Amino acid sequence: EHVVENVIFSLSFIRAHKEAQNYFQKQFCNSENEFRGAEKSVIKESNEQIEMALAELKLYDEKEVRNIVSHFFCIVLLNKQARIVSRYQTQGLLSEREATTFVEEIEDQLLKAHMCQKSLHP
Repeated sequence: EHVVENVIFSLSFIRAHKEAQNYFQKQFCNSENEFRGAEKSVIKESNEQIEMALAELKLYDEKEVRNIVSHFFCIVLLNKQARIVSRYQTQGLLSEREATTFVEEIEDQLLKAHMCQKSLHP
């Protein structure tokens, strides 16, 4: 179980650093797309943090990491689907009964995705 948490944490950490670097570059990069001294130091430190997270990911079997990422992606999509169903109900596009039916199915799929250990699906 710790492997799943570590992989998801590492991937989230990498993503957050890359988004922060992108924002930082837009805010502080000069017109020639170059950083000055302090900015270079911040980006260097962020890249070092990314490398540490990548090193953590390399501790695990590549197939296992792919499997974890795949299931996590499914969970993200299912949660997004649940929010859409809720929004459609709020907007009157789905009745409460219809929305409940969809949400129950989504919850069932979420449970399956959380519990699934398969690396291949039919």
